[in-house]
Amino acid sequence: MVFLMSAITKWIENYLNLQGQSITLDNYQKRFLDDTTKFRYVNKSRRVGFTQTLSWEVLFRAMTIPNTWAAIISVSDRVAKDVMKVIYDAFYSYRDKMVSLGQPDAIPKFGTRSKSDLSFPEVNSRIQSLPTNARTIRGATITDLYLDEFAHYQNAEEIYGAILPSITLDRGDISSRITMISTPLSKFGPYYKFWTLKGKPEGKHISYHVIHWKECPRLVKNIEFIKSSMDEDTFLREYCNAFVDETMAGIPFNEIKACVDYNLADLMDFRQIRNPIYVGVDYGKVYDSTVIIIVEKTETEFIIRHIKEFQPTKEVKNSYREAADYIIRNTPRWKPSRIVVDATGVGLSTIEDLRELGSVVKGETLTLPYKERIFTFMKTLFQDRKIRIPDNEKLINQIHAVQKKITESGQIRYTHPTKGDIKHDDYTWALALALYAGETGSNIGGGGIGLKGSTWDLKRDDEPDLGIMY
Repeated sequence: MVFLMSAITKWIENYLNLQGQSITLDNYQKRFLDDTTKFRYVNKSRRVGFTQTLSWEVLFRAMTIPNTWAAIISVSDRVAKDVMKVIYDAFYSYRDKMVSLGQPDAIPKFGTRSKSDLSFPEVNSRIQSLPTNARTIRGATITDLYLDEFAHYQNAEEIYGAILPSITLDRGDISSRITMISTPLSKFGPYYKFWTLKGKPEGKHISYHVIHWKECPRLVKNIEFIKSSMDEDTFLREYCNAFVDETMAGIPFNEIKACVDYNLADLMDFRQIRNPIYVGVDYGKVYDSTVIIIVEKTETEFIIRHIKEFQPTKEVKNSYREAADYIIRNTPRWKPSRIVVDATGVGLSTIEDLRELGSVVKGETLTLPYKERIFTFMKTLFQDRKIRIPDNEKLINQIHAVQKKITESGQIRYTHPTKGDIKHDDYTWALALALYAGETGSNIGGGGIGLKGSTWDLKRDDEPDLGIMY
């Protein structure tokens, strides 16, 4: 049962369903699916259904074009498995349709069938959904390559360099292609470089698809709510196809993303960990969250092991007592070398709730010289790839959103957006406190408030006046 490529949209709408509902493709999906260009570039808004679109295309080609070998590369093993699940769901919906039409012979038989690999022996075709691992990809003979969320790869240059020799664009009757798909990120890496070729002679072989949120009917209905939940820069990047200008970012996206461990598990019990554990706590103001971040310090790096956020409610405007109870309850399992609490403002009184834990707790006033010190140390860890963090969107966005600015008078300010999730910076400073505690051990520089006989002074004589202001 062979279809022409121009028939793919009809195949999807006539033979597949999504969660039991028939599919009506949007115009941008039809343009992409009917594009037979060998090099396609997609700059897309979030939540436009492109994982489903590419999955349908991959399945269609593998079932109908002999000797097809498609590889979809995703940012992590978890995402790769999710993509393969979408492909299986599409196949089973096609199978059910053929059975209902009395055409079971039209259903191709599986060969290999796993969470990452699917083959159809009758047409000698194969689909792989893989994480970004250059060693896994290198040496394969791929006809259809999909680089999904390519701008967000940790090792984009390495992946592209490893896989490009595996693509044979001239395979006679097989129209091989490379497809780059992503929501934009920073003005860095191969995905951005190919974007800069748009409209230039060097980019004439590339077919560009730009999908704005306005093209997706489902987003149009909800865009005001979505827009209200984030700052303007994030909205432009996530939904309006804009690349981020990193000139003002305290820590650029490429440095943060390079330290993301997509397989990092969130732990609660650290009694089997032999390395020192440090806890950073940032108490939110009224109506703001309180965030706890726990890190392990090894001989070569820091690893985030646990993140806990306490959000205020209409009934309880702050979560200070709840956060303190959580820390007290779990400290025996964490066995931390130090718990460092932001004692600025409300934090000064809230650390009294932790008094029963003794001198393991220390309160730090986040003066601007101290902020400069701990943020600079955190930035160095990212630059040197000496920190591993989970794929936590709030954490990543808040770290990136902090900007270090120098005023005309030479003073330094740390700022962040004032709208949406990123209007908060509690993840950033909770992490910075934990990391700096791990660097300095029991002698956390900056001075602070100790509990139960601690000898730390509130103000150290050697603390320099850096002329820093809020």
